[in-house]
Amino acid sequence: MTDILRGRDWRKIHNEQFYDLHPSRSIIGVIKSRRMRWAGYVARMGKRRGTYSAVVVRPAGKSKLGRPKRRWESAN
Repeated sequence: MTDILRGRDWRKIHNEQFYDLHPSRSIIGVIKSRRMRWAGYVARMGKRRGTYSAVVVRPAGKSKLGRPKRRWESAN
């Protein structure tokens, strides 16, 4: 690993070198397993929790396009 990191400077490496450093699992497998673990947590939450409603419940209607309008008046 010392040939990849020189001091504290990072440099790009090829996929083969990355897989040689971390041969146990692929990054895609890690992401999928963590996503499934998070889905399990959300599924066990109550329906009144904000996280549950943000992930499971889809908002009705459409959101407005463009930049949001200013809601506060400036003090100038």
